Amino acid sequence: MASTREGGKEESKKLSSHRMINAKQNSKAGTRLNQFYGNNRIMDGDGFFGKVK
Repeated sequence: MASTREGGKEESKKLSSHRMINAKQNSKAGTRLNQFYGNNRIMDGDGFFGKVK
């Protein structure tokens, strides 16, 4: 995710898949990501692992 320190860097692009989404999807994803950070008390600079299903 671009909101993480490692998200969007050149080296990560080789290991990830990218696809365009529309504004509504982007807004919903941003809301859910913000909720994830809040629910898990993740602050700026904290490390965390994310499990992708």
